[in-house]
Amino acid sequence: MQECKESHRVIDNAEIALIAEKVEAQKLKDICQLLEIKENNLQDWLKISDELSPAYRMLYYWAQVQDEQATVQQLTKVFADCGQEDAILALIP
Repeated sequence: MQECKESHRVIDNAEIALIAEKVEAQKLKDICQLLEIKENNLQDWLKISDELSPAYRMLYYWAQVQDEQATVQQLTKVFADCGQEDAILALIP
């Protein structure tokens, strides 16, 4: 976990699905706030029923908006603040 806290590696789109699987649904609102994503985006994602989860949509959106700033370090901090240890373990430092 310490390696993730120090990693400046940019999150790759290919790993988002694996990370999203570990995010607890009841923490989505808190995670969105910490990632500075508007809550209305989350509400829209929650209404969509297809193969992509709201957690996946949230993380993908964040990675696209942040681009080179979407690092393992940033996501680790957010997940730690929200008690998402399983999601942290899904990260690749």
